[in-house]
Amino acid sequence: MFLSHRVSARVVRVVALVLCLVLAVSSTPLPFKSSKATAQVADKAVLKRQLPPYPDLPNLDDLLTEGKNLHRAVPPQPPQIPSTLCGHRDKACKNKQAKEKKVGQNFAPSGDKSGQMIASAPQKNHRNWLGKLGRAVSGALFGADKGISAPGNSLLASDAGKQKSTGLIKAGLIAAPAPPPPGFSSLPQAMLDPRNRVGRAGEDLFSGNYHWSLPLVSLPGRAGMDLNLTLSYDSLVWIKYNNLMSFDYDYNPTLTPGFRVSLPTLDGPYNVNGFDTYIITLPTGRRVEMRKVATNKYEAIDSSYLYLNFNPAAQTVTLYTTDGTQFIYTIPPNDGWYRCTQIRDSNGNFITIGYTMLGVAPDTISAISTITDTLGRVINFNYDANLHLQNITQIWSGQTFCWVQFDYGVKTINTNFGSLTVDGPANNTQIPVISRVITGDGSRHYFDYNSWGQVKTVSLKGEIDNLRAQTDYAFPDTSSSQSDCPRFTQRNDYIASWAGASGNGWVSTYFYFNPNETEGWVTPPNGVTQKEFFSATGGTRGLPTRMETWYNNQIQKFIDLTWVSDSTISPPLRPRVTDTKVCDDINHNGSYENGTDKLRRSTITYTTIASTVKVPWFTKEYNEGGSTVVRSTR
Repeated sequence: MFLSHRVSARVVRVVALVLCLVLAVSSTPLPFKSSKATAQVADKAVLKRQLPPYPDLPNLDDLLTEGKNLHRAVPPQPPQIPSTLCGHRDKACKNKQAKEKKVGQNFAPSGDKSGQMIASAPQKNHRNWLGKLGRAVSGALFGADKGISAPGNSLLASDAGKQKSTGLIKAGLIAAPAPPPPGFSSLPQAMLDPRNRVGRAGEDLFSGNYHWSLPLVSLPGRAGMDLNLTLSYDSLVWIKYNNLMSFDYDYNPTLTPGFRVSLPTLDGPYNVNGFDTYIITLPTGRRVEMRKVATNKYEAIDSSYLYLNFNPAAQTVTLYTTDGTQFIYTIPPNDGWYRCTQIRDSNGNFITIGYTMLGVAPDTISAISTITDTLGRVINFNYDANLHLQNITQIWSGQTFCWVQFDYGVKTINTNFGSLTVDGPANNTQIPVISRVITGDGSRHYFDYNSWGQVKTVSLKGEIDNLRAQTDYAFPDTSSSQSDCPRFTQRNDYIASWAGASGNGWVSTYFYFNPNETEGWVTPPNGVTQKEFFSATGGTRGLPTRMETWYNNQIQKFIDLTWVSDSTISPPLRPRVTDTKVCDDINHNGSYENGTDKLRRSTITYTTIASTVKVPWFTKEYNEGGSTVVRSTR
């Protein structure tokens, strides 16, 4: 009996303790219990009610999910819009359509190797394989002809020379610029002249060209030999020579006028200004003249010291840059023209380019089908039924990834070149144009054109076609005749959700190009005007000799440059700066005055090696005022 009493007492104490614990749990907040955990416990009937997190402590669920990317539905890729017309110079496309119509064939846009491919490109990253070439030719100012090659001699990587040789090329705010002082008797001469230079980033205050670019593909490679492809556009799509206005003279058969997505191309030989010349056209569109210095050997005239070796026995052409990179041109199977088929760096890494023939024989064009980089990754170029570039793709783990998609539209051309003969689309005719480019990150770039066939508006939109930014160039209309390719006079920039200077998101930049080619001005929204003055004659023509900074109608700073050239005629031959003066013009009178203004001066003396190579020998730095040498480097 005594034992049962002790057991009963223990039971009572245990029950009492349990009741106390239950009461404590039911009345005390659970600071480390999330609402989700509380709900789970409540579902098990452990707790009768849910309690919010303790107000002085963070919610664990929020901490665990903070900073994580939330999953969202990716908008579907828009359907591709292929081109519906052949371009003005697309002979292969026109003959293909004619033959298809004749035999009753119905070709869908190509999905295999027989209907694929064109080319690659630049830059941004200076470690990539085209960046090396870009650095080597950073001083290039000139251009060349893609139009009058003799069959068997062309090194053109598109088929411009081949098609033009068959007869396709024959004889605002401020007023548009007047005709250039010099006249050009041939297309090669016009393209080589600084007046028509293209491929420079931004707006060129001498030629009046604007350059736009868009990175498309970026694949890091071995030892810095990256594969980066870029789309670029230049606004000078017309060129004047021999009283003729020629449209799409820099013809790229798988793109529309002004656009490039290509490797460095070579074509020639030509005789320009009495010199035997080959031409290299960089991926940006910049053209470099390669003059003959010995049998089958050519050098760049622009101080980049590119070197070209032509080996007719082996049927190869090799372009060397100063860092040891080699661009090797050979003749692919079923092709009669030299193409860049391999790029090698100084470490032995290489990139290989494969080609395919588009169109119906014998009227075909050669275009790149694949680019294989140093790590064995393959980039594919695909084309529509009218031989225009449709997309660039890559296979990843058995799935196709689209790096970029090109969509096309049409534009009605109307021009007014007065009494000049026009080699281009007749008025009120339509040409195919790139209307939209969609990159791999979903960004969408839309293009709008003026009646001259130039891109006047570039709009950046998001994945749901929401406008993010826009750039609009003002060109002269056709109410008054033009005696050269129309040049822009104003650029308007818009950024979404930004008030801008006028409160509506827009700001304007104004341009002026002197008709005598002696100066160009640009005034951005901040009101600080930059003026560039150029040499207008002789072997330094087109080179900047002075740059001035103006604000509030007063000159604030100027830089004077002295150039020397190995030629007395244009274009410049191995131009180089010998004297640089930088002056803070405190007196605002455009000249240095000792005691008030501040001036920094340096000079470079050059020596000659290997007959033609000019290298710095002495660099001298001067005291305040530029009269006494204080340091020299040899």
